[in-house]
Amino acid sequence: MGIMMTADEFFRMYFSPELPSLKVEEVMPFLKTTHEVDTAERAYNLVIDLVAQNNENFSTVSRMITMVSNIIMHLFGRCGER
Repeated sequence: MGIMMTADEFFRMYFSPELPSLKVEEVMPFLKTTHEVDTAERAYNLVIDLVAQNNENFSTVSRMITMVSNIIMHLFGRCGER
């Protein structure tokens, strides 16, 4: 939030001094919580979403474990390429 407020202050100083400065209440809706940006949580939600989208492929527990393993291997493979 500090960076956003500082950037706003610099913008107003150099480009548009007539604008009012931002208030904390105006910035708060645009901030993310630690939980929302947690990489592990986002990866978990992605796997859950992929399983939900392909639920017809999960007729048995064994098949489900294989499918989830393949998805996780695919995700880690994609992450390693970056």
